[in-house]
Amino acid sequence: MNEIESRRLLRRHGIVPTAQRVRIAALLLMRHRHVTADGLRAQLALRGQAVAKATVYNTLNLFTHRGLLRQVVVAPGKVFFDSNTFAHHHFYNEDTDTLEDFDSGGVAIRGLPPSPRGTVVERVDVVVRVRGAAGPVAGQGERGVEVEAEEERTRGRGSSTGRATHS
Repeated sequence: MNEIESRRLLRRHGIVPTAQRVRIAALLLMRHRHVTADGLRAQLALRGQAVAKATVYNTLNLFTHRGLLRQVVVAPGKVFFDSNTFAHHHFYNEDTDTLEDFDSGGVAIRGLPPSPRGTVVERVDVVVRVRGAAGPVAGQGERGVEVEAEEERTRGRGSSTGRATHS
């Protein structure tokens, strides 16, 4: 995505296209990617584009709020930003600290409790944690693998972690 396309995209989402936002959008939204704020800042620095840490975080949060990105929380304090905003889930490789998309069509989650009064379930995000075959989960088959399902409530009213079976 070039800077002209980035400016247009930002304007369509009600975002003022500052120079730094345009640079971040051009780098981040050119294809589906998963980045952390620190990783994105490092990528910008490699291109000779120094951007303050607070600016990167504020921009990523703004892009998320305006629907250009999704947050994927893989651990307390460990957040990836995903430029693919369509329904899908993730494998998180704990050995390589990377995310990989997988289609949500084959995942069935049963037994979620009713949402709190006055709220509706917006979506359910599944993060399946994996390791190399020699790691602690070696030999575990695809059926019966427990995954953590992180349910996001409407308007950021908190989240709850449930257990679901991947089948």
